[in-house]
Amino acid sequence: MGTIGLTFSGNHLLNFNEFDQERNKTELAGTIAGLTGNYAKWKWYQSTTFSRGGFTFNNIVRFVGDAESQEVGPEDPYRRVHAVSYWDVEGSYSWDAYTVSLGVSNLLDKDPPFMQEGSQNASTEGYDFLGRFVFGRISYKI
Repeated sequence: MGTIGLTFSGNHLLNFNEFDQERNKTELAGTIAGLTGNYAKWKWYQSTTFSRGGFTFNNIVRFVGDAESQEVGPEDPYRRVHAVSYWDVEGSYSWDAYTVSLGVSNLLDKDPPFMQEGSQNASTEGYDFLGRFVFGRISYKI
């Protein structure tokens, strides 16, 4: 009938301290900033794979939890950066030493969450900026 594979990889960031030159500590867990990165407390990746014969289908969900922007003041309505999920799919067929694959990353064309930062209005750290992306691949195993 086929084979089903499940993969889950999750991360809960308890704390992440950064120290400046004077040894002042800044707690970054649960925050996001354009120059320092994305330190959302929750991030996870889940993959479901179905294989039968030479065919393989892979369904992937990527999740980045909400965070607080370091780019704005505490009273700013844009301080909370909302969580986002991305959905990717890929199908492939293998025979002999060849594999042909076709897939779509960010299938639902989900935008990164709005963040009041510079001219981009989003953070390039940890989010999908390409939007929906269709790809194909042919490989040969030696």
